Amino acid sequence: MKWSILLVDADQRAAEAERLLFDEGYGVTWVRTGQAALASIKAHPPDLVIAELQLPDVDWTDFLERLREEAEGLSVLVMTTFTEVAGDLVESSRISADRVFRKPFGIDDFIKRVRRETDAIAAASSGPKAAV
Repeated sequence: MKWSILLVDADQRAAEAERLLFDEGYGVTWVRTGQAALASIKAHPPDLVIAELQLPDVDWTDFLERLREEAEGLSVLVMTTFTEVAGDLVESSRISADRVFRKPFGIDDFIKRVRRETDAIAAASSGPKAAV
């Protein structure tokens, strides 16, 4: 069974991340807005969300809060180009430092982070999925 990943990023360059994840064997849904992400989570809850916080239609603090409300326990990795946002996230305890990474990022680092997260999800669940 494939891992399902919801990629949330308004930037067209996210197509590369989508392709990389697909090539690694992940099932990927790419949306470009916070509202589309929340709707997708309701319809088809993913195993992992990878989200850019600079979205055109939602404030990042509201977006993270709504993610928590919609899917308790959902694993989220956060991408941002803004160092101060990353610091605010960690400082406010909204998310742990290892779940935040700055863009642009290296391909190898990106894939390693996703693998590390899916491995952690598998270890924490009672029925881990087959390794990708």
